[in-house]
Amino acid sequence: MAWEWVAPAAGAIVGLAGLAGGWATARGSRRHEREMAEARYAHERATEDAKWRRDKRAEAYLAILNLSARAGGWLFDWKPESIPDRSARPNGDASRPAWVALAAFGSAEVRAAASRWDSAQHRAYMASFHVVQEDTTTWSEFEDLREVERQARVALADTVSAEIRGTAA
Repeated sequence: MAWEWVAPAAGAIVGLAGLAGGWATARGSRRHEREMAEARYAHERATEDAKWRRDKRAEAYLAILNLSARAGGWLFDWKPESIPDRSARPNGDASRPAWVALAAFGSAEVRAAASRWDSAQHRAYMASFHVVQEDTTTWSEFEDLREVERQARVALADTVSAEIRGTAA
């Protein structure tokens, strides 16, 4: 009779240990699920942020390439015998959004290439004021500057393309 209480007491102790183990397991499982959810949220947030930045950079690059194509087209179409429509040249307010987007989202390499192109197109544009039909010297200088602008525009496009492909320019 003295040992009759051992079996129920041992069963109770094992049962309590089982309850404690189950509670600890459930608590750890909940903590693990919370940590996994937080990690998943952080990853999704980082992925969305990277996608947003990539999209903004692409928009900036398209804007600056479009601007360079329009300005280059204006220079290419310009002839000394015609009265130049200087208002058709993209500058000032028309070009500001492209430059702002490039400054905000463009890489240093693309910003440098865009700056070189802008300098070249500005020199050619300023030279167009001095070109007269009878003066072959100024026309030749203008054509040379126009070619420098075209090369700088191609270099800008190549820099953008290399960056998009993920290779060094």
